[in-house]
Amino acid sequence: MKCFSAQSFPGKLQDSKPSLPQETPMRKQQTAIIAFAAWVTVVSAILILARWIDLEVFFILCLIGFLVIVQIIQPGYIQPGYLRYIKYLIAAGIVLFGIIVIKRVLDIIAR
Repeated sequence: MKCFSAQSFPGKLQDSKPSLPQETPMRKQQTAIIAFAAWVTVVSAILILARWIDLEVFFILCLIGFLVIVQIIQPGYIQPGYLRYIKYLIAAGIVLFGIIVIKRVLDIIAR
């Protein structure tokens, strides 16, 4: 029977502890989803507590939160593929925001 010493395995340390499973860090997309869900929850709670449930205000506040979160997770010098689709979503949100503003202006003018 052959006896192996710690020197015969260069990759292993003699006093190494059993390794714990490594936790993988959260990706930016996962963090963004959690942050956006928290933002929507806070906005909903505030609107409900104020008893001022207005879908237009809710949409605008959610769009603001979404734009802030996208700006935070956006890398500086490269554009990942998922950002292209997010930009389409942002463009649709801005169009809806414009429609809401035009509707409010027309309501004010009509008075």
